[in-house]
Amino acid sequence: MGNIIKINMYIESKNKNNKREINLNNIEKKIKQYNKWLKKTEQEDQIKIFHNFLQM
Repeated sequence: MGNIIKINMYIESKNKNNKREINLNNIEKKIKQYNKWLKKTEQEDQIKIFHNFLQM
């Protein structure tokens, strides 16, 4: 899954209730955490899995 999709999903999850600026460093950290989590749990990179990861 592409990083652009991940960035958009992250922004949507953070901006549901309020419109605020998103720090790109935070997005980069979250994607790195997700990639480490994928390796650790041996999951496949899919939109549904990333969505669930953001909800944790």
